[in-house]
Amino acid sequence: MPDDDITAIAYLRKQLDTATDPLHRHFAFNELERRLYKCRHAFASALTESDHTCESHDSEMTTIRPALVDAGAVLFLPTLPAGEHPAPQRQGPAGGCSLDRARDRRLR
Repeated sequence: MPDDDITAIAYLRKQLDTATDPLHRHFAFNELERRLYKCRHAFASALTESDHTCESHDSEMTTIRPALVDAGAVLFLPTLPAGEHPAPQRQGPAGGCSLDRARDRRLR
């Protein structure tokens, strides 16, 4: 993986163009989302590209989730009955940001 964010973004896009393994795609999506969000001030389209990447990643989760479970990569945590969970604390601008959506998607 290239250290430079811009080079890594191009590398990860190529990986997603060719990778078929759900686990490989999951981790490539995660890293691409992170790098694009990190570059949101470096180039104007980065935040929009990050959002589109999150949406693409989300659309593949029906394939990725079972692969993660089969690989033993998913921890099953005890849950509380409805109404006993503390209210989520949102940070950032009203309506949330790209990271909020990505976090919410991962919690589903």
